[in-house]
Order: sequence, then structure tokens, then C-alpha cells
Amino acid sequence: MLNMKFISLLLSLFIILNSFSQSSLYEQSKKSYDENDYKKTIELTTKLIESDNKDCKAYALRGIAYKQSNELALAMNDLLVAATCDSTRSSTFRNLANVYALYGDLETAILTFTKAISLDKTDMNNFLDRALCEKELNRYDEAIEDLFIAISLDSTNHEIYGTLGEIYLRTVKYDQALKAFNKSISLSPNALNITLSGLAQANLGNFNEAIALFTKAFEYNDVPKSGIYIYRGEIYLRLSKKEEACKDFENAYKLGDIEGWNLQKKHCQ
Repeated sequence: MLNMKFISLLLSLFIILNSFSQSSLYEQSKKSYDENDYKKTIELTTKLIESDNKDCKAYALRGIAYKQSNELALAMNDLLVAATCDSTRSSTFRNLANVYALYGDLETAILTFTKAISLDKTDMNNFLDRALCEKELNRYDEAIEDLFIAISLDSTNHEIYGTLGEIYLRTVKYDQALKAFNKSISLSPNALNITLSGLAQANLGNFNEAIALFTKAFEYNDVPKSGIYIYRGEIYLRLSKKEEACKDFENAYKLGDIEGWNLQKKHCQ
């Protein structure tokens, strides 16, 4: 009897130690992910899964590490497993939806984001990411509705306002586009939104303001500068500033944009 009690005690101790080891390994995995060391994250979470093939959190974490490593098939597999073994985690469905979106399956992505929202209506990212898919499918009213919900949850996220500005620009609501872009730029200046704001100004006939914005966009590096040269060059042409326009087209071509060459041949020879 004593031996059986001793064995039982050892088994309990082993279970406790193994549980502690699993928890510690998971925390190391999360730390590696937060440090953008996705290879290490995959190695550690694989050890967790080998020890317990029902570890939903490990599958979910490895799945997003695979996604960040652009290994989409492996990401999809892990996130589907995670969503099946624990259907209560909103973040798992959001990450799965983002993989569908990367595959170009926007309809399934939207359905999966909707599942994520049903589990957590307080996560701004669920609404923003669904809006991005809706925008690409030209479902602008639905996207705008989601974006305003996202703003109500986090009014400091510049991407929400930038996406809203893009939709207004596409739907020829230039004044509203400017307001949205200005808000985004005030939160986090970047070349994309400054350039798009310049396009809105140009469409309103405010050419000098547009040129000032395009010139400002050169201070940032998140979009190809060749496109900015072309946009600014076309506005210079409208202002009858051929020399400045041709210089911008030349610069665009030097950066590898064939449209710069085509515009040079058309306007500068």
C-alpha cells in the first residue's frame, strides 16, 4: 500500500512539473514571438505540441508565427486545428481570417471575421480587418459601418482613418476623404496617406496644395517615390510648369517606372 501511495505521489509530482514546464515553454514562445523571432517561436511551440497534441494555444501561436513567416499553408493548418479544439478564442478566428485574406479568399475571410466579432465585440482589429476585406470587394457602405465601430473602440488608430479616406476617395467624396486623411496623418504621418491626401486636393482643383503634399510625402519611405514623382509631375503640367513636370517624369523613370518614360515621350520631347 505504501508503495502505491508513493507511486501515486510521484505521478502527481510529474504532472505538476510537466504542467509547469509546458507553461514556462509557452511563455518563452510568446516572448520569442514578441521579439519577432518567428523561427524560434515555431521551434518552441512544436516542442509543446509534441508533448501535448491538444495544446490549442500552442497551435494558435505557431499558426501566427507561420503566417508572419509567409508559410500560409502551415499557418492555415495550425489555425484550423486551434479553432476546432477551442472555438471560444476570438483572436484565433481573426488570425485565421487574415490568412484567408492573404490567400485572396475574401468572402471566407469576412465570414471568419464575423465569427471573431461574435466572440469579442470589443476588439477594434476585428472590425478594421473585416472592413479592409469589404473595401476590396467594393462593399463600401459595410466597410464604412465597420470603420466607425472601430473608431468608437479606438479613436487613436491611424489605419482606420486612412482606410476611411481611401473609401471616400474611391467614391468621389473628396472633402470627407481629406478630413479622414488629415486625421490619420495627425496620428501617424506616412507617405501613403499624404500622397492620397494630395490626390484628393488635386481632384478638388487645389493644385498648389496637392503639390505641397506630394513634396511632403518624399520625406517618408513607405511607398515608392516614383509614383509620387508622376503624380506631382502631372499636376505641374496642369499648372503649365512643363520644366518641373519633365524633371519629375525623368526622376520616376530613373527609379524604374516605365510610366515616367512614357510621360517624358508624350510631354517633354
